[in-house]
This record gives sequence, C-alpha cells and structure tokens, in this order.
Amino acid sequence: MKKICLITLISFAILSFSTLQAQEKKTKINRVYMFGTVGPFIGDGTATSYGLSGVINNKWIVTYGKLYAKRNSTLPPDFKLEVYEVPWYLLIILPVEQYYDFRPEDETRFTYASFGRYYPVSRKISFILDGGIGIAKSQGANYYKPGEIIKSGENIVPGVSSNYIVTKTEKTSIGGIVRAGADWAFSGCAGAGLDLYYNANMGGIKDNMGFNLRLMLGYMPRPAKKAVMQ
Repeated sequence: MKKICLITLISFAILSFSTLQAQEKKTKINRVYMFGTVGPFIGDGTATSYGLSGVINNKWIVTYGKLYAKRNSTLPPDFKLEVYEVPWYLLIILPVEQYYDFRPEDETRFTYASFGRYYPVSRKISFILDGGIGIAKSQGANYYKPGEIIKSGENIVPGVSSNYIVTKTEKTSIGGIVRAGADWAFSGCAGAGLDLYYNANMGGIKDNMGFNLRLMLGYMPRPAKKAVMQ
C-alpha cells in the first residue's frame, strides 16, 4: 500500500513538472518558501500543517506538505466521562486543574503533494487555488457496552468512560486536498496568509475542513513598484 501511494505521488509530481514544461518554454522560479499553519476546523477540533511551496513563472504553485488534524470524537448520547481528581500535593508543583477527564479524540495525519494556480494581484497580495493527493493515516474511537465483543485489531483506551469500553482503530488510505488562500508578503523573505481547505480521505475515518492562518519564510522577492503583473 505504501509503495503504491509513493508511486502515485511521484507520478503526480512528474506530471505536474511535464505540464509546466509543455506550457512554458522558459521556467522561472519566483518564490520558494517554508510554511506553517494553525487554525480551527468544522467538527470541534484544530489542525496544524507545515511544508514547502514554490511559485513558477508567477503563475503556478507546487506544494509538498503535512497536515495534522485533531478533533473531539462523536460520543454516544449516554456516554459518561470518567473524571479524575489530582491529589492536592501534586497541585502545588504541577500547573494542572484539580479535576480533569480523558475525552476520546480522532486524529488524521495527511502527507500530500499539490499543484495549482497562483494569482498575483499587487506587489504584496496574491491568491492561491490548488489541489492534490496524498496518504492519510487516521485514528478514531469506537464504543462498546460492557459485555459486547470487541473487534480484533483494536486497542483499548483505559480511563475515558464510566459506562463504555473505548477502543482505537487505525486506517491508512489515499486522500485528496483542495485549498483556496490569500497571501501577504510583508517583506522579501517573510509573509502571512489565510487558507480555506478541504481534506477528503477515501476509506479514512473522517474528512477535515478548516480555516488556517499561514506563516511563510523563505525566498519571496516582491516586484518593483512600477512593474506590471502578468
């Protein structure tokens, strides 16, 4: 499975590069930068990502990145969290709450390569629209009443419920991602942006859709003030 996914990613990169060569006789790299993002997404959770992007001929953008999404799992209606009390003598030396619980969470790690259009609208502002494919590794929670048969291959998570047995399952699948974003290059080596993205994982546990703040660092020269964007 991993070899098939790796071959797919390499094929995608080769196809993207071939398309660029066919459409542009002269290739020019306008930007190369590292990025990191963080933000909330639909479904009571958060996501972070990081990666490397390059802008070619002031028109195309190619990205290799990793997305990590984490959200609270959907609980059964009668689910009761197991609450724990921290001993008073630990509260003196540890900055934690006196009472806490372990809420089950779903996680997705998505490694992808994407290709799309880059639209400069001024010296500092540009828009991005791209999409790509990758490998998703998802981990989700399952719930069993005491006495029910637990499926093989599931790992029991202790101490999260007083009336359910909670297990974790892992799945690996091929997924896709689409993104619409806006960039602001506030210097020749740094910038910030906003992204709206949707990550669909075929056969995975859950899809992810969110809104992220993006920070960028790298080679990001801005055209001269009198230059005309093409």
